[in-house]
Amino acid sequence: MLLEEDIILLNELRRKEPEAYARKLRILGIKDEDIPYREIKPAPKAKNNEPDKGRLFFMGGKAYVGEPPAGFMPTPEKEEILTNKRDVHVEKQTSKEYSGDYYLVDGDNHPYEALHGIDSISKFDMVKVYVTQEGLKENLCDKYGDRISIEMVKPGDQAVDNQIKTILGNAVNSDRKYKKIHIISHDNGYVDIIERYRKKYKLKNNELDLRKSIK
Repeated sequence: MLLEEDIILLNELRRKEPEAYARKLRILGIKDEDIPYREIKPAPKAKNNEPDKGRLFFMGGKAYVGEPPAGFMPTPEKEEILTNKRDVHVEKQTSKEYSGDYYLVDGDNHPYEALHGIDSISKFDMVKVYVTQEGLKENLCDKYGDRISIEMVKPGDQAVDNQIKTILGNAVNSDRKYKKIHIISHDNGYVDIIERYRKKYKLKNNELDLRKSIK
């Protein structure tokens, strides 16, 4: 069952990017007629030509000014009354917020086998594939669409390995944005750095691991 904020965001996607909306429906396994119509009412105009006023609320990680849709449940971010829409700012959250799992995929090492099981992951998971070949990037885009994010890496000795290790270092040291981090590769060159980070950040084996495919 979709949350109210998911319904709103799907309506937005349907209006602005029909092709991306169609792909998202295929990923979620639902039909267009299953998505109820929703809209966000604009903020009310103030009298005497004063600046627009409205309520700042957050939905799906985005800030909106206006009247929240019926049934909307506020997220943990701070809410406030705005005196001027040009002054909109998002206050940094003081509490930790975790999304899904983070998959760092070695795209130059059996990429299609690595992505096996992608259909079974959560919509909150992030799959990032690192490749050095433009042709491979295009083929992966055609096959997997917006289910994956692809980053080109300048070709070179151990180029993808080094890039993934750099990203991994940032990820484990970023206040644990992700629940679990998985390196997807047939290359055992990641074993040492995984063991080092497990000890340093007191991570369980299933919170940071190396595997040959997503599932």
